[in-house]
Amino acid sequence: MSFDFNPNNVDLGFPLFEKGDYIFKISAPKSWKRVQDEVIKEGVSYMLVCVRDDTGNNMVGKKYNASFELTADYGEQNAMKFLVAATGFKSTDEGVKAFREKFGSLSWRCNVDDNSCGEGWHIAKELEVGLSMNTDIAKKDGKSVKQGDKIQSFPVYFPANS
Repeated sequence: MSFDFNPNNVDLGFPLFEKGDYIFKISAPKSWKRVQDEVIKEGVSYMLVCVRDDTGNNMVGKKYNASFELTADYGEQNAMKFLVAATGFKSTDEGVKAFREKFGSLSWRCNVDDNSCGEGWHIAKELEVGLSMNTDIAKKDGKSVKQGDKIQSFPVYFPANS
């Protein structure tokens, strides 16, 4: 396979989304596996593209990687929050119940050897989801890494139609 790299269309990493609400279009899911310090980490990620920015930060067209480490504490819960919001349900007991009734019987398997995901993970593809974003100061061992260095805070997901 060959492709033509165009450095005029590539940013250095993902941009930081400042405080505010954004709407993103969701790509197809990919499962992944990483080995970090001899610990195996596995999960699912979606590339999101900003389609609406009401903050005035000019982020339409910019990308965000929604990645869920399913082998970590709260990884499955974070993925569930994303999926519930992406499918238009609110993050309430009633919303989760409705989500489970509609999608719970689908295949939620992941194959990290070929980056595939079961049909359940694909329900979000091409949908839109809202993210309340913010930044934080980068820290290592509880101390600022460098004056002014920022990182993306973990977003809060909400239905795009709310």
